[in-house]
Amino acid sequence: MHLQPIVPTNIHSAGYGAVEYGDDSKLFVRFMRKAERMNRASEEAGAPVFEAFDYIEIRQPGEKDALIRRAHDGDVMRFSKQWEAYQAQRDQSQAGQPLEYLFEGKPEIMEMLRARRVHTLESLAGLSEQGIAALGMGARSLVAEAETFLKGMSDAASLKKLQAKVRNSDDEIAHLKQLIKQMGDEIAKLKPAKED
Repeated sequence: MHLQPIVPTNIHSAGYGAVEYGDDSKLFVRFMRKAERMNRASEEAGAPVFEAFDYIEIRQPGEKDALIRRAHDGDVMRFSKQWEAYQAQRDQSQAGQPLEYLFEGKPEIMEMLRARRVHTLESLAGLSEQGIAALGMGARSLVAEAETFLKGMSDAASLKKLQAKVRNSDDEIAHLKQLIKQMGDEIAKLKPAKED
């Protein structure tokens, strides 16, 4: 199948022919197959004629409105992970920390968020003002909880990296001490030989 080459309008030239998109990590993106009635072919055939096309749904998490249109090559390049999942008939959910990490015992919150296409803590933490308003009362506290949790995870990851560096440094120091001891032993062996 070959998709129509259309250049998206929400991109800009980054110089030297490179194209950059904004941060798409928080978007809810889903590819789907839809049938369209082909008017001319239907008139010629005297019966309804339909043809299937690949569509894309792009939605800001938490917001009601979504862009749903035919997919094109630019969408396939921009959202390659979702496209690959769609082609393999796998779940096209967002990558990130699952809502269960924070709301495991609160299924009503998780279902409310999923109904608004918020599937990860990253997308919850990055909700726009419109998305927060659409969630209703208590949305700001949910966003704050997600932000705090993600910051804690980031801090923990930084601490683990620092601990790994310290362990590596300790290993290097132990190795250097061993080399210095070996060199000292070699020098000690050479000294009596020179005095004779």
